[in-house]
Amino acid sequence: MFIHLIFSFSIIVCFAGIYVNGQCSGKRCGECIVSGLNCLWCKQKNYNETRCAVEATLTSNGCSSSEIVRHPVSSIQNIKDTPLQDGGPNKEPIQLQPQEVKIRLVPNEDFKWSFMYRVAENFPVDIYFLVDPSYTMRNLRTQLADLADDIGTSIGQLTNDYRFGYGTSMDKVTFYPTLIQYQNGSK
Repeated sequence: MFIHLIFSFSIIVCFAGIYVNGQCSGKRCGECIVSGLNCLWCKQKNYNETRCAVEATLTSNGCSSSEIVRHPVSSIQNIKDTPLQDGGPNKEPIQLQPQEVKIRLVPNEDFKWSFMYRVAENFPVDIYFLVDPSYTMRNLRTQLADLADDIGTSIGQLTNDYRFGYGTSMDKVTFYPTLIQYQNGSK
């Protein structure tokens, strides 16, 4: 219980300098603006009052409305917003909308935006099987060849745009050179 009280008091003390009892604080414009949603900054020359305050306080103390730096607003701009579409021959599938955005966020402020996602039909799929051509793997190669039609049929239910490949790879044992190479006439 005692530790909980100390922790709570520490948090109150940490935030006391930022926004206490509806009062703004900040020695610079940036500090002021992020100290609270209603906190504004007066940039007017020859203004001798507190520069960080709520709008009513600033204007009543003689700060011109045109000289008040307002709290920035979070915003989003869609750069690329092509509608969702399925894939197909010569047609790229689009599964996320918008595709590109520019977001301007304000510190300490929640911001929500919407986007759409849908799994596109006929999304391109590449399937490659790489097997060892050695004698010990012959059963696997035979099974894979027998299942090729079934695999193609199953994938064809998901997309019409697929490629199916089959290949072999073999590790060769390499021998290190046994001859000593002569350089500049010495061994």
